[in-house]
Amino acid sequence: MDKNIGKQENLRFDGVKFYSVHFDILGNPKENAEIDLDLTPKIIFNSQTQFNIVFDVKLSIDEVFSLALRAVGYFEMSEDLTDQEIVKDQLIHTNAPAIVFPYIRSFISMFTSNLGTIPTLTLPTHFFNGKLETFSE
Repeated sequence: MDKNIGKQENLRFDGVKFYSVHFDILGNPKENAEIDLDLTPKIIFNSQTQFNIVFDVKLSIDEVFSLALRAVGYFEMSEDLTDQEIVKDQLIHTNAPAIVFPYIRSFISMFTSNLGTIPTLTLPTHFFNGKLETFSE
């Protein structure tokens, strides 16, 4: 593992914004119902050093509810890393999604707890491996 990966000045997180949230109640909560979760982050490169991680999250229980949201995390990388592919890939494809995910997890928990119509949902922790796809609308 490269010692540059953990250096904080190599990756700056500029926050996360929630751009859309859509929630529908379809029926009454059911015990032991299986939750469907689609959570695949994608990347947008804005420049050689700036990029965004886009999460389009779909969460549902058949005939109970559906929740869809879009969250975007904003990042900037040190220019020193532009020619260090291994470090750059680790920061972009693993570290950045892992930084944004707790914000999404917290948002979903708080949102569902305030509804009062379904039990509070807490997503399990998630690990991100492999290359992210490029975001396209």
